[in-house]
Amino acid sequence: MNPILASAESSAVIATIRESKQVNPWVYNESERLTVPHAMQLLNVPVSSGTVAAGRSFTLELPKNGQLQQIWLKMSMPAVNIADGDNEAVSGDGTPTTTVNVEGFKRLGLLDCIDEIRLESSGRVHEQLSKHQILQRLSDLPFAQRTAAQQSYRMGMQPDDNVAYDASLLLPFFWYKDGARYGIDTDFQEAMRVVVKLNSCECVYVGTAFVAHAPTACEAICEYRQWDDATKQQVISANYGGGMLSRVVRLSAEEATATDSTPGTAGTVKSVSIDLKESDVITGFYITVECPDTNATDTYINAIKNGAPCELKEVELKFAGQTVLNVPGEFLQYYGRDYGRPDAHSGDNGITSHGDNSLMRFVYKVSFDAMGTSLGNAVALREISRAQLRVNYVVAATNRVHNIHIGYEKVSFLTVAASTGRTNLSISS
Repeated sequence: MNPILASAESSAVIATIRESKQVNPWVYNESERLTVPHAMQLLNVPVSSGTVAAGRSFTLELPKNGQLQQIWLKMSMPAVNIADGDNEAVSGDGTPTTTVNVEGFKRLGLLDCIDEIRLESSGRVHEQLSKHQILQRLSDLPFAQRTAAQQSYRMGMQPDDNVAYDASLLLPFFWYKDGARYGIDTDFQEAMRVVVKLNSCECVYVGTAFVAHAPTACEAICEYRQWDDATKQQVISANYGGGMLSRVVRLSAEEATATDSTPGTAGTVKSVSIDLKESDVITGFYITVECPDTNATDTYINAIKNGAPCELKEVELKFAGQTVLNVPGEFLQYYGRDYGRPDAHSGDNGITSHGDNSLMRFVYKVSFDAMGTSLGNAVALREISRAQLRVNYVVAATNRVHNIHIGYEKVSFLTVAASTGRTNLSISS
């Protein structure tokens, strides 16, 4: 007998394993491994109302066309005249090299054009995302997908000289990680719409200042999955046959922006404490510190610091006066999303590669979940007194205001009435 097999015969551990239910991967069996055949369609959805322009809002009505999986904004962007001899040279940390890279996008790129996006139905808002909430969601993507999102948003990049272009911007609503389970069944549920609100769109540094770079047109690209009639009836019967479908979804929320206006010197470390006022149940929260106005726009290398995420040196979280965690910022950068456990629902943590022009590695996350499951744990903030967060951050500019953005991944029930397809959010605290 093979010596390895012989040793296994006398092992109590292996004997216990053999008594448990096992999977034999060498037996050909496709049971529960096959997905029903279906159709995929990327549908172009035009603007239904509003105006696509800086400082304006527009609405996209989502068609009833099957299971909605993902949404992108296809923005038609105008050409930008870049200085002669400019190139995209950057230093090792993604910082533009002053002498050769003199014009380009802000760190957040075209994301800086978005004030907020909303998912609505029948006058109710199901989820509202600010630009920092979108940034937080994008930071949770695995490395390759996160890099693709940075590129499509033109984060810290340079536009092609004198060439108009189309940008495809991912909108990470609550189902973006698991569309098959949490995507919208548009054939059954009430009609949904996406409302996009743009700001001044001053996201490109040209000459000696940031200038408006607003889209001239826009439409949504919606990924739908469609089934044959028999499968569709099975889906409706299984999901809605009991009279009501309730799903546990993770929605994004945020605290009011906290401001640290006390003087500081660029490059030094400052400490600031924030009282957490959220009362919902959460699985984790994000921390981003940024300086919206560095007051130094004489060169691109200085101007790009406006609104860029800042590095954190230390983070302490207290509940009812008791320290829950007190760790270096680097610890959360590398391990905060999963604490070293592989999980399909969490990202790859902090990017440290040359291509992180957005500095998205400085979007930090504290996860209470991180158990390798879809929903392993949650914290009811309403039942916790004196929730307080202290962060030590690296000052971006001397004597300038710094903003602290706290975003939450909260747990809520999304309920669909079987008789009407009407959708409601309930039980979030």
